Amino acid sequence: KDGSVQLLDATLGADPRLVARGEGGSFHTGRKEACVVRFSPCGGWLAVGSRDKMLDLFDTRATPYHKVCECAGHSSAVHHLDWAEDSSWIQSCSSDYELLFWKAPALPEAP
Repeated sequence: KDGSVQLLDATLGADPRLVARGEGGSFHTGRKEACVVRFSPCGGWLAVGSRDKMLDLFDTRATPYHKVCECAGHSSAVHHLDWAEDSSWIQSCSSDYELLFWKAPALPEAP
């Protein structure tokens, strides 16, 4: 409930394990608990929607993951999000059924 996010590797046929901290597997959004976490189709972004009405965008190529932006605009907790096939847009939906669209930034050069 503190905004912590941990990523697990659930490789087929293996027991889930925490991805090592050095690989970006454990990080903090800095606010309330995360409700939804989605990787972009290109694999370069991770979007995290949380109870504090925010959508955070992380660069997954950084170690640990680097927060690139915070998207504010929802009136309640963000419970669902989807990426466009080309990773250029995100749509997010909050618990009050508000649907917002966000233009994803272009991926910067790898850190």
